[in-house]
Amino acid sequence: MYEINPKFAAIAGRSQKEMTGIDWINITHPDDVQEGLDKMALLNAGKIPEFNINKRYIWPDGSHVWISMKVVPLKERDGTHTRHLSMIEDITDRKKADSSLRLSASVFAHAQENIMITDADHIIVDVNAAFTRDTGYSREEAIGKNPSLLKSGHQGSEFYRDMWQHLENIGYWRGELWNRNKNGEVFAVLLTITAVRNEFGKITHYVGISADITQIKQHQQKLEHSAHHDALTGLPNRMLLADRLRQAIAQSQRNEQLMAVCYLDLDEFKPINDSMGHDAGDLVLIEVATRITATIRGGDTVARLGGDEFVILLLGLEQVDEFRLTLDRLLKAISRPIDIFGKQAQIAASIGVSLFPISSEDPDTLLRQADLAMYTAKQSGRNQYKLYSWEIAN
Repeated sequence: MYEINPKFAAIAGRSQKEMTGIDWINITHPDDVQEGLDKMALLNAGKIPEFNINKRYIWPDGSHVWISMKVVPLKERDGTHTRHLSMIEDITDRKKADSSLRLSASVFAHAQENIMITDADHIIVDVNAAFTRDTGYSREEAIGKNPSLLKSGHQGSEFYRDMWQHLENIGYWRGELWNRNKNGEVFAVLLTITAVRNEFGKITHYVGISADITQIKQHQQKLEHSAHHDALTGLPNRMLLADRLRQAIAQSQRNEQLMAVCYLDLDEFKPINDSMGHDAGDLVLIEVATRITATIRGGDTVARLGGDEFVILLLGLEQVDEFRLTLDRLLKAISRPIDIFGKQAQIAASIGVSLFPISSEDPDTLLRQADLAMYTAKQSGRNQYKLYSWEIAN
């Protein structure tokens, strides 16, 4: 027989009347009963003066609450004790908070994403294991430092200024950036930074969560390169040439300079393909692309349109005849013998030239004019270049 107060009954989810005659075992979670029995046995045997226990009480609806209980014996005048005083406290909310904290700590520790926490002054206060894995910096090396220790130099001060301004105004920032690890290697991340505010709305911390996307970025770069470059020679293809040509026209207009659009077609390329095979023809095209690139200047462009056709853009010309020196060198370079599988292959080129803005100011027209001039060069004996003129057009 025992007595309880209203608070005890409320914690147990029952009224005082309902609690009358209920054994504590009947309202205790089955997994917690044995610990209570063991401690009561020790207490009754005089082996412990009192005990504390955390356990669960089952409510009538099947839910449970966590309690913290302290049990002490009540001594009679003769020194014996037949009753106990139990004091309980509802710790359900504390247990939930502890569970939440343990879950958060587990997520922080085991997350595959790189997590960094800074204070309001952007000083690192904690990092997780993924941060160490991705950056090479240990937790001890990172704490107390500014996140700028990861700066790669790929983003300027304006980028970071806009990022922090967005954080201040919106409360979070998400985007891609390049970092540098402890070994000096640059890697790309998808980063989300969230501002943490206190009950007064003041920012106390920033949490940055990032994932390494270097392989994704490299794959994207390969796809972009494949879309705009010739697979055999690595030169710009027709699509990229169109963009380069528009840019070159705009640059020539700004600088009030001339530009030569040169349409090049190899002479006697088909016999090499037919007699020595397509592999030999591919080697010839690669070698020609190399020789053209080595002959022109860094600011000029060479593209492969397909087959044995190339287009060269010569920029920054001050005089009409300036292109001739470059093309003379180019014809000599291409006509040098090419070693193919131990055999010498001889090749030459015919080149047609149109001039911006003299011939035309339209990109497509400039290419057509250069193509017409190239055919004139072939008909005139090959291994030479011809400048587009009114006579060629008619």
